[in-house]
Amino acid sequence: MNNISKDQIDDAEKLCQLIQKVPDEKRQMVAAVVTAYIEGLEAGSRLAEEERKVMK
Repeated sequence: MNNISKDQIDDAEKLCQLIQKVPDEKRQMVAAVVTAYIEGLEAGSRLAEEERKVMK
């Protein structure tokens, strides 16, 4: 299980608040972009972890 820090929770709450400030007609697009960005970070993290395993 992932350990999530208080700072990460605070950042997630701030991001949600920011998304809520986006006009309704644009919110879905902004949410999709944010989701794609986060998934890209996660994929990069997984690739880096796999590379570390291979390099051992």
